[in-house]
Amino acid sequence: MHDVLVAADDDARATSIWFVATDTYARVCEDLDAPARAFAHACGFEPKAGRHLVLPGADGELAGILFGIESAEKTSRDLFLAGRLPLLLPGGTYRFANDARDTRLATLAFALDA
Repeated sequence: MHDVLVAADDDARATSIWFVATDTYARVCEDLDAPARAFAHACGFEPKAGRHLVLPGADGELAGILFGIESAEKTSRDLFLAGRLPLLLPGGTYRFANDARDTRLATLAFALDA
């Protein structure tokens, strides 16, 4: 089995990927720590489908990833959008920190493009 599908031994080492849309962005930002929230704001990040932002953490580590998806109201959605992530992110261990609309399809898309 490809290691992208294997649970990390220590979930604390996995970098969180937060899926955000216009209808969920404010709620996700509330869960970010203050420096990550300030960085996203300073960068002018907008939760548009396919956009991403790497959030810097302490000591050069990653604090997390914001990844834009379509809002729930949109009738036509790309459920395989998460397949772009492996091409955008540095090597590492990642976990989905919140709902990706259809987490099973997002995981499949991520694994296929990894």
